[in-house]
Amino acid sequence: MIISHSKKFIFVHIQKTAGTTITIYLDQYLSYKDLVIGSTEFGEKIQPLYRKRFNLHKHSYAQNIKNITGDQTWNDYFTFSLVRNPWDRMVSLYNWCRKGKFDYPICQEAIQAANFSQFIRGECFKSQPQQVEYLINQENEMIVDFVGKQESIQEDFNYICQKLKLPIIDMTNFKHNVRKRTFDSYRKYYNSDEDIEIIKNQFSKDIDYFKYQF
Repeated sequence: MIISHSKKFIFVHIQKTAGTTITIYLDQYLSYKDLVIGSTEFGEKIQPLYRKRFNLHKHSYAQNIKNITGDQTWNDYFTFSLVRNPWDRMVSLYNWCRKGKFDYPICQEAIQAANFSQFIRGECFKSQPQQVEYLINQENEMIVDFVGKQESIQEDFNYICQKLKLPIIDMTNFKHNVRKRTFDSYRKYYNSDEDIEIIKNQFSKDIDYFKYQF
């Protein structure tokens, strides 16, 4: 999550959508007036303090950030985020959790699961929020100016950089690059129509709003 007063933008970081890559790139152009929570070494260190005092953290919802910045700042700044195909995103979450780096309940559930199919039937998994929930207000209105997609990250990040008047980079060659792979490689994790349907039902708003298909 970034609140940049020097560049006048706010980045809403949804989990497993290349947000760390984007944050690390943008961080090098920020100043002392700007706030980065999570993703960078300093951002991770200050996260517990901001979470405790302001309820702000790496993956804060847009409405929560807006409550802190106020309407004028939020409306004056360029606000953006990225989303990802839910079927792909849940495979990414599963593999990330299986690395065992964090002791979150969802990670423990992934480690204990025999496979991905069992993981998406777990209790913690059922509580995973939809991506659109990060970006709307209490009236279910989208309050973020621009929502890119990981599937078109180069094109969408080009647009973000142009808006912020920053150099455009090749995302595949950036040192914290989005992992090089085909965007349909997640399909091999789904061994039944029921597996596909579980994701469809749980993330129906994301699928409908952002026009995703399996």
